[in-house]
Amino acid sequence: MRDSGLRVEPSQVLVTNGGKQAVYQSFATLLDPGDEVLLPTPYWTTYPEAIALAGGVSVEVLADETQHYLVSVDQLEAARTERTKALLFCSPSNPTGSVYSPEQVAEIGRWAVEHGIWVVTDEIYEHLTYGDAVARSIAVATPELADTCVVLNGVAKTYAMTGWRVGWMLGPADVIKAATNLQSHLTSNVCNIAQRAAVAARVG
Repeated sequence: MRDSGLRVEPSQVLVTNGGKQAVYQSFATLLDPGDEVLLPTPYWTTYPEAIALAGGVSVEVLADETQHYLVSVDQLEAARTERTKALLFCSPSNPTGSVYSPEQVAEIGRWAVEHGIWVVTDEIYEHLTYGDAVARSIAVATPELADTCVVLNGVAKTYAMTGWRVGWMLGPADVIKAATNLQSHLTSNVCNIAQRAAVAARVG
């Protein structure tokens, strides 16, 4: 991707009807009933609902104001069980706005690789940073995650195009293929006009 530096093939990309559909389809594709997803808290209210719809179980990992709403590897490790399948990672965070440093992002990525945990990373706020904060994609910070990471994004926040409903998933080709099959029966393609508008926004 132009903005994050992540390089993928066309077979690793699925355009969705907004970021919310990308969230749902990621968990519907990855999870089996009873699989646990580590969910840093506070979180966007859609995350646990999408996990539950896929038969998964949210395991909340609380990060409060004393730690700037950023979970640590130690906290994630304490919450990990034999049922842990994935980590939902969101930086910059919705709803807190907190941004993990590049070093923290890489550390969490390495931890996920070490334990064979999928990372679903929502990067829709990547451009909404202030001061000296730097938003680093966990897929870029930890290249070893290539086979076990799904990157979510969209045009709603950066380009103020919420109502246009254009998002996307990036990930391993087999995961994207499965999500494409699901989407073909769920909503079919994304509105062609909205896709053209999204291209114009990103090129302009």
